[in-house]
Amino acid sequence: MDFNLSVCMDLGHLIIYGFNMKKIFARYHDKTSIIHLHGANDGRDHQALDLLSRSDLKTILDILKRFNGVVSLEVFSYAQLIASLNFLDKVWMKT
Repeated sequence: MDFNLSVCMDLGHLIIYGFNMKKIFARYHDKTSIIHLHGANDGRDHQALDLLSRSDLKTILDILKRFNGVVSLEVFSYAQLIASLNFLDKVWMKT
């Protein structure tokens, strides 16, 4: 039975658990309606985006350029939100 449900793709959790973000995005791109985005570092998630590795950041930016849905910054403090927004502003302009 096909329920035709949409996908919420949590990129931070994919990083933490070692999944290939590119492969998963390619598989579920058409069904993904929202992406949860947060940094991951030393096994900890829900961190500011400026803690992402360069390779994870490149993959995420490539995904975001092809995504037209909602992106939710899944951080849990004002300081992490501001750091993430400033970081996105800085790296997005370079792409």
